[in-house]
Amino acid sequence: VTIEEASKVWGYTCTGWEHQCRFNTYPAGGPGYFSHQDYSEVDQTKVTLIQAVSDFTGGEVKIIGRFTVALEPNDVLVFPGFTQHEILPVGPGNDRVTFTAWATGERFT
Repeated sequence: VTIEEASKVWGYTCTGWEHQCRFNTYPAGGPGYFSHQDYSEVDQTKVTLIQAVSDFTGGEVKIIGRFTVALEPNDVLVFPGFTQHEILPVGPGNDRVTFTAWATGERFT
């Protein structure tokens, strides 16, 4: 996903990818991750990108009040980072491993 594509989809300007991309591991049978918004003190987070790296059960991404998405290996989900979201409990078997990156941009006025 290019910054330009993300900007067109959500209707605002993304100026770069935040330098702290990461791999997240949620253990099999674990609780997932609490409801939150992605936020940066320096730039406003515009887009969160999550790519599934492992094959796992459960661990769906729930965009609060909108939809829930189950990711399969190599699926990529892109959504406004300031949306309230959570990771649902991970099923038994494999750990949930994802790559996460954030696009940032100028602050909203």
